[in-house]
Amino acid sequence: PGRQTSILWIGRTMNMPLKESKEQTTRDKNIILIGGGDIEPIFHDLGEQNIFKGKRTGYVIVATETMPALNTSVRTSERKLRQVAMNYGAKKFIYIDSSNLNTLFAQNVVIIAGGDTDHLIKQFKVHEFSKKIRISSSVETIVGISAGAIALASSGISRIKNDGELVSGFGLIPVIVVPHSTAETRNKYPDFLHLQEKQMVHFKCEFNDI
Repeated sequence: PGRQTSILWIGRTMNMPLKESKEQTTRDKNIILIGGGDIEPIFHDLGEQNIFKGKRTGYVIVATETMPALNTSVRTSERKLRQVAMNYGAKKFIYIDSSNLNTLFAQNVVIIAGGDTDHLIKQFKVHEFSKKIRISSSVETIVGISAGAIALASSGISRIKNDGELVSGFGLIPVIVVPHSTAETRNKYPDFLHLQEKQMVHFKCEFNDI
């Protein structure tokens, strides 16, 4: 009650291998892009889809680090969000910021919070996110919210950037995404993937490594 999440399933998408090889390991991963919104209802929606059940879960708050008010709000919610995840059966729940970013590759579920897209992309590049997330044998589900969705896509429109400026992501999903979509943005960018608040789009992906 009170949560009106829209869920869309997209077919399988094949990502190119990192290196050419006759022998490759294929890793299936679920990727969920979310347009934004209050995080606690989003956690409940994910929980009702059994995303947390039996899984080590990391909530990546790197994008909030340059936004003091948002960062404070997110950090004060840690106990509440942990309780939500554990109530839905999470095996473990941790917060992940720039100081322990490499721990995300050992989680089963990675949820990437919104905020400053540029800062998020910069920190992910430092930690070789694009390569490591593809070859991680632990990570099964990756959830990108707002700025997190842009990071997982080829690129996206960030509402804190100059109007219409595309921010490049890591291309795990080959789309241009518009989080926090409105009727105005849908009319302005009709060919992009639009995500309204709390709207989810699911992808099943295959990543190859050697």
